[in-house]
Amino acid sequence: MIAVAGGGTQGFSLWLQSPLPRGLTGLSPFGKMGSRISEVARGNHTLLIVFLSIGALAGLVVTSISIFAQASAAGAVGELESNRDADLHVAFRFGRSSFWRVLALTFLYLLLGALLAVPSMVLWSEFGKESGGVFFPCILGVLSGLVFVVLGILLSIVFEFSCRYVVLANMGIIGSVASAVLLMKRYFRESIMAWFSVLLITLASAFAMAVVMAAVGSPLSLLFTYIYDHHNGLLIALGLLVSILTWLIAVAVAGVFSVSASAVWTVTFMEFDTACNTRP
Repeated sequence: MIAVAGGGTQGFSLWLQSPLPRGLTGLSPFGKMGSRISEVARGNHTLLIVFLSIGALAGLVVTSISIFAQASAAGAVGELESNRDADLHVAFRFGRSSFWRVLALTFLYLLLGALLAVPSMVLWSEFGKESGGVFFPCILGVLSGLVFVVLGILLSIVFEFSCRYVVLANMGIIGSVASAVLLMKRYFRESIMAWFSVLLITLASAFAMAVVMAAVGSPLSLLFTYIYDHHNGLLIALGLLVSILTWLIAVAVAGVFSVSASAVWTVTFMEFDTACNTRP
């Protein structure tokens, strides 16, 4: 259950925005519903605001479920690593107690990530316009992009450690960030190796999702094309059922990899924190 919830965001994005030719986005019931909403809201500012608000709320709900699941998973893995029993009740207790702080850390992480991207975009835009050349702005863009990637990696490591200080040590936001920075500095090389391990899991997840898409994508595309050509209530209901089942499969696959990556960070954090107590 935690795996399914944790992978919800990725599965939702994959199957409702699939780039298959005339595929899931354009011909699925959800895709047609989105197109119809866009047509209705076009030119009507009130309806546009209403639909955008509903979409933002839905995104927040999906994100909140994912954050709760990840916090629960981290708590459960932490209990198991400490040789204590961890069932769903115990896991969800960690999720409930740390949810708002992890949510705040997530928004802070996204904000800092966006701010890190600003200098790179500004330098590229300004020098690209004024120099009139190609070589210098390209080199500048590559260098600034590399700096952004490196800082993004470091920021993501601090974020993962901070979340586990919140979940497992019940620390506040400021204290968790400060402790996470100290922990990463003490075990910098090992932290980078952990990041690469999680990267490999993420790549394996992408490969697995590509295999799933290749296996079911064409049949689903044909099915949705047939439903689109024959406007039948029973067929539309069948299409909705198939869409939901497909989404659940994608969510489950993504969730397994998501929780595996989360477990790597939790185990790594506990090993580092036990060896070197960085809590203020």
